[in-house]
Amino acid sequence: MQVKLDEDLLAVLTRVVTKHALSIEWQMSDRSTLNVDASIKETLLDAILTEFVAEGLDVNGEPNKLGLQLESLIDAINRDAIS
Repeated sequence: MQVKLDEDLLAVLTRVVTKHALSIEWQMSDRSTLNVDASIKETLLDAILTEFVAEGLDVNGEPNKLGLQLESLIDAINRDAIS
Protein backbone atom coordinates (compact mmCIF):
# COMPACT_ATOMS: atom_id res chain seq x y z
CA MET A 1 0.00 0.00 0.00
CA GLN A 2 1.19 3.51 -0.77
CA VAL A 3 0.31 6.55 1.31
CA LYS A 4 0.62 9.99 -0.31
CA LEU A 5 1.62 12.71 2.15
CA ASP A 6 1.56 16.47 1.72
CA GLU A 7 4.43 18.56 3.09
CA ASP A 8 2.70 19.18 6.45
CA LEU A 9 2.02 15.49 7.09
CA LEU A 10 5.49 14.57 5.91
CA ALA A 11 6.93 17.01 8.48
CA VAL A 12 4.79 15.44 11.23
CA LEU A 13 5.81 11.94 10.15
CA THR A 14 9.48 13.00 10.17
CA ARG A 15 9.05 14.37 13.71
CA VAL A 16 7.51 11.11 14.92
CA VAL A 17 10.03 8.75 13.30
CA THR A 18 12.95 10.88 14.51
CA LYS A 19 11.66 11.12 18.06
CA HIS A 20 10.88 7.40 18.23
CA ALA A 21 14.08 6.35 16.41
CA LEU A 22 12.26 4.56 13.61
CA SER A 23 13.97 3.91 10.30
CA ILE A 24 11.57 4.29 7.40
CA GLU A 25 13.80 5.80 4.70
CA TRP A 26 13.67 2.56 2.77
CA GLN A 27 9.88 2.79 2.90
CA MET A 28 9.80 6.06 0.96
CA SER A 29 9.40 5.54 -2.78
CA ASP A 30 9.74 9.30 -3.32
CA ARG A 31 9.60 12.46 -1.22
CA SER A 32 5.82 12.27 -0.71
CA THR A 33 4.95 8.56 -0.95
CA LEU A 34 5.31 6.09 1.88
CA ASN A 35 5.16 2.36 1.17
CA VAL A 36 3.35 0.77 4.10
CA ASP A 37 3.05 -2.94 4.75
CA ALA A 38 1.30 -4.43 7.78
CA SER A 39 4.37 -4.47 10.01
CA ILE A 40 5.49 -0.90 9.34
CA LYS A 41 1.87 0.29 9.57
CA GLU A 42 1.51 -1.09 13.09
CA THR A 43 4.87 0.36 14.13
CA LEU A 44 4.02 3.79 12.70
CA LEU A 45 0.56 3.90 14.23
CA ASP A 46 1.95 2.92 17.65
CA ALA A 47 4.52 5.73 17.46
CA ILE A 48 1.97 8.27 16.19
CA LEU A 49 -0.51 7.38 18.95
CA THR A 50 2.25 7.61 21.57
CA GLU A 51 3.14 11.06 20.26
CA PHE A 52 -0.52 12.06 20.23
CA VAL A 53 -0.97 11.15 23.89
CA ALA A 54 2.32 12.79 24.92
CA GLU A 55 2.19 16.01 22.88
CA GLY A 56 -1.08 16.22 20.95
CA LEU A 57 -3.57 17.26 23.62
CA ASP A 58 -4.14 20.58 25.36
CA VAL A 59 -4.86 20.99 29.07
CA ASN A 60 -8.56 20.30 28.44
CA GLY A 61 -7.82 17.01 26.70
CA GLU A 62 -8.70 18.40 23.27
CA PRO A 63 -6.36 17.96 20.30
CA ASN A 64 -3.98 20.87 19.84
CA LYS A 65 -2.47 21.81 16.46
CA LEU A 66 -0.01 18.91 16.56
CA GLY A 67 -2.77 16.59 17.72
CA LEU A 68 -4.92 17.53 14.73
CA GLN A 69 -1.97 16.90 12.41
CA LEU A 70 -1.32 13.53 14.03
CA GLU A 71 -5.01 12.64 13.59
CA SER A 72 -4.72 13.55 9.90
CA LEU A 73 -1.64 11.36 9.58
CA ILE A 74 -3.46 8.44 11.20
CA ASP A 75 -6.40 9.00 8.86
CA ALA A 76 -4.11 9.07 5.81
CA ILE A 77 -2.44 5.80 6.77
CA ASN A 78 -5.73 4.07 7.60
CA ARG A 79 -7.66 5.48 4.62
CA ASP A 80 -5.12 4.18 2.15
CA ALA A 81 -4.98 0.86 3.98
CA ILE A 82 -8.64 0.14 3.28
CA SER A 83 -8.88 1.56 -0.23
